[in-house]
Amino acid sequence: YAIVDKRNLSRVKSTATPVVGIVTVELLPPWSAYVHIASNRKAWGDKLTQPGLLEQGGRLILADIFTEYPELLRVSAAPLSHNAAARGLCKRLGFAQDGLFEDAVRVGGKIKGIVHYGITRSAWEDHNG
Repeated sequence: YAIVDKRNLSRVKSTATPVVGIVTVELLPPWSAYVHIASNRKAWGDKLTQPGLLEQGGRLILADIFTEYPELLRVSAAPLSHNAAARGLCKRLGFAQDGLFEDAVRVGGKIKGIVHYGITRSAWEDHNG
């Protein structure tokens, strides 16, 4: 999936719909999936914050995932623990924190943690219904 901003063409000269975020979905058949949302906050700044494009896109993508895969029971996300913006996005989308994996990865030579979030189909329906 791509999250685009059709109203802000000033920063992109080569395309009519600049991409401000990319979302990948990894299906773990038959009942689970992982999502990863990537964006460039330095390039797009406040346009990505609430009620920003990433949140709007995230809601649409979750709706599409749960509709397209009726057997799906759960969607998970695992942002780095120091990424407050990503953690906030997960919470605004209705994800609940499942756990914290301290010292889970190296990023730029530094050891970082990962926060694990999940949203079940029933929680998503309650949050968006």
